[in-house]
Amino acid sequence: MHGKIKMPISVGTKGGAIATSPIYTNTHMIMGFPSTEQLAQVMVSVGLAQNFAAIRAMSIEGIQRGHMNLHAKNVAIQAGIPTELVNHAVSFMKTRNKINQKTAQQYLHSHDQF
Repeated sequence: MHGKIKMPISVGTKGGAIATSPIYTNTHMIMGFPSTEQLAQVMVSVGLAQNFAAIRAMSIEGIQRGHMNLHAKNVAIQAGIPTELVNHAVSFMKTRNKINQKTAQQYLHSHDQF
């Protein structure tokens, strides 16, 4: 797969929200205080990566199905399912067509019983 993206993007690294928001300040520090050109390259790279991910999702499993799998995993994690059981909990919820924390916890309860 090959891709190219050109985006006119205006990026700043000083003043404005960067000077007043601790989130921006910390992120900028974590990134090693990139120049405006470097920051723009990172932003465009993220956009390109998202486009590739969308293309992959459409070609492999479809957006809806992929989104529902991700949603089910998030629900399982929020319900306190241990990492090693998340995929089993997702299958449990999907076969019952009930993707919610209650069903995830039912899975965990039934797993604990056996």
